[in-house]
Amino acid sequence: MSSAVFKSTLLQHLSFRLARIGVILALVVSLVTSGFQVFLDYRDEQSSLNNSIERVMNASRFAASRAVHTLDYNLAAEVVDGMFVYDFVNAVAIVDELGNPLAQRSADRSNRRSHWYEPFIGNPTRQLETRLETDAMGSDVYGVLRMDLDMVLAYESFVDRALSTLVLGVAKNFVLILLFLVLFYRLVTHPVNQLSTSLDAIDPKNPAGRRLPVPKGHEDDEIGHLTTNINLHLNSVEQLIRDNSVARHEVEESYDNMRRLIDNLPHMIYVKDASGHLVLVNKAYARAFQQSVEQLTGQHQSALLNFYEDKSRDLLQEADAKVLTEQHSLFIPEFEWVDPAGNYTALELRILPLEFRGEPAILSVGVDITERKRNQARMQHMAYHDPLTDLPNRHLFLDRLDQSLRRASRSNLLGALIFIDLDNFKDINDSLGHGAGDSVLRQAAVRLSEVVREEDTVARLGGDEFVVCLADLGTQTEEVSLLAGHRAEALRSVLATPFLVNGNRLTVTASLGIALFPDGEISASDLLRNADTAMYQAKSRGKDTAILFEQAMAEATVFRLTMENDLRRALNNDEFFLTFQPQVDSSNDRIIGAEVLMRWQHPERGVVSPVEFIPVLESMGLIVRVGEWALRTACAILRDWMDRGLWTRDQVMGINISPQQFSQPEFFDQVRDAIDASGIPPQCIDLEITEGMVIHEVEETIVRMHQIRDYGVTFSIDDFGTGYSSLSYLKRLPLDVLKVDQSFVRDINTDTNDAAIVETILAMARHLNLQTIAEGVETSDQLNFLESKGCSRYQGYLFSPPLRQDEFEQLLHRQHNLSEIL
Repeated sequence: MSSAVFKSTLLQHLSFRLARIGVILALVVSLVTSGFQVFLDYRDEQSSLNNSIERVMNASRFAASRAVHTLDYNLAAEVVDGMFVYDFVNAVAIVDELGNPLAQRSADRSNRRSHWYEPFIGNPTRQLETRLETDAMGSDVYGVLRMDLDMVLAYESFVDRALSTLVLGVAKNFVLILLFLVLFYRLVTHPVNQLSTSLDAIDPKNPAGRRLPVPKGHEDDEIGHLTTNINLHLNSVEQLIRDNSVARHEVEESYDNMRRLIDNLPHMIYVKDASGHLVLVNKAYARAFQQSVEQLTGQHQSALLNFYEDKSRDLLQEADAKVLTEQHSLFIPEFEWVDPAGNYTALELRILPLEFRGEPAILSVGVDITERKRNQARMQHMAYHDPLTDLPNRHLFLDRLDQSLRRASRSNLLGALIFIDLDNFKDINDSLGHGAGDSVLRQAAVRLSEVVREEDTVARLGGDEFVVCLADLGTQTEEVSLLAGHRAEALRSVLATPFLVNGNRLTVTASLGIALFPDGEISASDLLRNADTAMYQAKSRGKDTAILFEQAMAEATVFRLTMENDLRRALNNDEFFLTFQPQVDSSNDRIIGAEVLMRWQHPERGVVSPVEFIPVLESMGLIVRVGEWALRTACAILRDWMDRGLWTRDQVMGINISPQQFSQPEFFDQVRDAIDASGIPPQCIDLEITEGMVIHEVEETIVRMHQIRDYGVTFSIDDFGTGYSSLSYLKRLPLDVLKVDQSFVRDINTDTNDAAIVETILAMARHLNLQTIAEGVETSDQLNFLESKGCSRYQGYLFSPPLRQDEFEQLLHRQHNLSEIL
């Protein structure tokens, strides 16, 4: 029997059973429904009655509440009368919160008759009461609405209806059940049979667009909705079939794209199943083993393990097993192996668990870090080596020197550190360019490395400074000192050989400082500083030589460092002060000016001579700040003297200018600002410069001097005769005064050479129309000689030593008073 026939028979059998049961039910219902209907009507009547009373009570509650609140008796009476809409209402009353009635009414029951069903009603009368409440003026006001009902009269109409229902119920129920059975067959059973037949005609694996027809007349009911839902499911099935086909195509396309992606990645990628077979490899991995992707796919990895180092092979097997067991990814930062061609490769390997075709597997991604490691090695080399010479730099050298010191302490073998500085290397850069200087440094590095032993270390500290560490030279200090000297001489000699740079032969000398080690508990930095100190001693002794470090050198260095610190403090604490040495005209013994001389009031050492601290200030670069301070201070003091009548416009104050100060681009602005701020005449200031300041960059110096001189300030050449004394520049400089140095004046009466030099300087000044001032005049004989040669202006202890400001002011007072007397 076919499925359609079976379902049709089943449905017909169901219709027969429904008909039989329907007849039986009709007979039973006919006997039961009459009594049950009466019960239901009673319930309905009771509910309807309660609802009606509730509505009346609810409708009257608001008005009653308002009446209670406002004590409106008329409104209360209207409410009470309105509640007698039903004839079964016996009485109604509205009572306020104190129990006082506002309104009440009772029905007349004198003609009421008895009813047969009265015994069946449990409570013939019923009393209802509802609470009245409202919100007014912020307080609650309460009252009560009461209603008494006659329940016998309330059910009078129900009893009449119940008797009618009891008679008609039996026939009506029987007829309705029969009609329901007929309609059920027509509306349900028959359409369902049609749907089942149509559904059997559709292939669920390939609906091919076929759908169930909606039974006629059932378009909007449940059967129509059921048909529509079945058709929707058929649509979904058909869409799923299409989507499955598209998804299968997309999976295949995605796999192809994934293959192309991993094949074009430079990383080595492979997937290995739990048994160790390669189920997926990319081209980079296959190329590494000089095989094709097809050849490798399916192979067991054990056939490839021979290409790995023993350590790497064990590490790989353990890592794969761990990832498969724990299902956690693993990262191996460095993995070494050798490909079939014998090339060493370093890999960064990541191993991840995954499922491949429903089975557990692992994915391995290897990144070639061989070049990265080479770059890291190069970077590390660059970090510890000089980029120009490829020698160890300061950091690496200090580390090696520290190791040599520790080794020397353990072995009791002495060593030597040689500090090398090329002499006048700056001249090469300035004249031939930095390229030539770099070439010299590279050649010097090669020469130094060839001279020393293999176990020695040559390093470049920077610039033109090299160091050589000679370890394990011997156990006796005298022997090691002699040997270190010979090695240093060999280094000096190899550097003295001319360098060939761009076709030029350059001769470069070097100054070397030698420090032996170990020397007590000395650090590498201290040892390097000792060798550096000895090198500077070599510089000071004429260069191109080697000097062995002695402790006295360190003490001198410490003294200089102490002075540098003291000078920085002195600048901040205003420890500098000015002294003034008069300049006198011997023809009338009048003060024509003064030279400003700087002094340092040290808190512990007392007054320090400028001969001692000026060179240190210049080497520290602080002379510019101190010189500017001296210029401003001298101008301010001069302003005070002029205001007090102690100084005239004809007198000149000479201020010494350092080469560093004069070379500043803003020097003219500093001079002008100091003079303008004090308000003194510019001609009262004479700037004293030395011959050495004008030798370099003569043209620029002349331009700057003219600019200052045009402003009104005069210039003197200080210590004239001790420098170059060249007429070629002297006649071009905008000078006003030549100052004869005291070294010539001191022996002018006993040394004919000094006398001749002074006479020549005075004659030169006379021909150039320059005034002259002789310095260091201490005796009358010196003054008489100078006057005989035409020099009447002098400065020296014959008249006065340098004086502090208050002492010099007293001297100016005496001369001022004397001039007033005369």
